[in-house]
Amino acid sequence: MSTYIGAPSKAESGSDMIHHQNQLISIIIPCKNHAMELRDCLNALRLSGVGTPHEIIVVDSAGSPDVAKTISEFPKIKLIRSQSNLDAGTARNLGVKYSSGAYLAFIDADCIPCANWISAALSALRQGAYMAGGPVSDILPDHPVASADNICQFSDLTPFRPQGLIDMLPACNLAIRRESFDRIGGFPLALNIEDVFFTNRVSSKWPGLCQFVPEMHVAHKGRSTLAEFWRHQYRFGHQRGFFGFRLTKTQQNIGRWRIAVPMIVLKRLIYIFQRIAAWNRNRFGWYIIISPLIVYGLIGWTMGFQLGCRRAHMIKQEVISA
Repeated sequence: MSTYIGAPSKAESGSDMIHHQNQLISIIIPCKNHAMELRDCLNALRLSGVGTPHEIIVVDSAGSPDVAKTISEFPKIKLIRSQSNLDAGTARNLGVKYSSGAYLAFIDADCIPCANWISAALSALRQGAYMAGGPVSDILPDHPVASADNICQFSDLTPFRPQGLIDMLPACNLAIRRESFDRIGGFPLALNIEDVFFTNRVSSKWPGLCQFVPEMHVAHKGRSTLAEFWRHQYRFGHQRGFFGFRLTKTQQNIGRWRIAVPMIVLKRLIYIFQRIAAWNRNRFGWYIIISPLIVYGLIGWTMGFQLGCRRAHMIKQEVISA
C-alpha cells in the first residue's frame, strides 16, 4: 500500500493522470532507509534547482519514520510512502505516476548532485536528447572500499569522459523525456540491474539521441564494507549472467566454467583500467593502490555471473526436456 502526501485533487489532476507541465522537470528519488544521505541529497538539489522549474518526489520504499522526518524539513517536496519494501524500479515508476513534468530526472538518495545538475539535465533534453546522464564520482574519494565499489560499477562514467553518445546509464544519474519513458513502459520490476535494461531499450529504440553530459555530475556513496561490496557486485553479476544481457551464446556457455574465473576477472580489470587511463588519469595511482580491492569485487561479480549463467542453462534444459 502506498500513501501520497501532497497529492493533487481529482479536480486538479483529472481522473487518473496528472497534467504534464511543458517546462517542468520532475526529479524522482527512491529511498530505502537512507534518511541521513537523503538530507544531503535534498540540500544539494535545493541549490541546484535555483531558477529552474522543477518538482521533487521522494518514494519511501520501506515506510521509514526517519525518512518522513527528513522530508518534513523540506516542505515543498512530495512524499510517497510505501510499506511494501519496493524494489528500485517499482519505486521509480510510482514516482513517475504522481509526477507533473514533461521531463523526468532520477537520482538516488545516496547521491549528491553538482550545483547545475538540474539545469544541465533539462538543457540536454530540451536541446534534443531523449535520454541523458553524466559522471558518477565518489562521495568518499579516500575510502578504499567505497572507491573500489564505485569504479567497478561506474568505470564508463568517470568525470573526464567527453560529451557524446552513450547507450547505457545508471538510474542514479539519469534524465529522460516523459514521452520516451512512457513509450518504453517504465523500469522493469524486481531487478538489481533494472536501469541497465531500461536505458539499453531507450538507446536501442532511439540510437543517436542518448547523451553523456559531463555537466550532469553526481557523487555517489559506494558500499563501505567488504561484505556490502561483495553482495552488491555478486547480485549484479548474477543478474547479468541469468538474463544473458548482451551476451552471446558462447559467452554464456563459457560463463558457466569455473576455470574461466581468472579470465573473466582479468578481462574486466583491463577494461576498468583502460577507462581510468582514458578518462580519470588523475586518480590512476589511487586505483593502482586499491587494485586488490577492485579484484576482490570483480571476483564477487564473476561468482554471481557464473551462478546466473548456470541457473539460466538449467532452466533452458528443463524446458527442452519437458
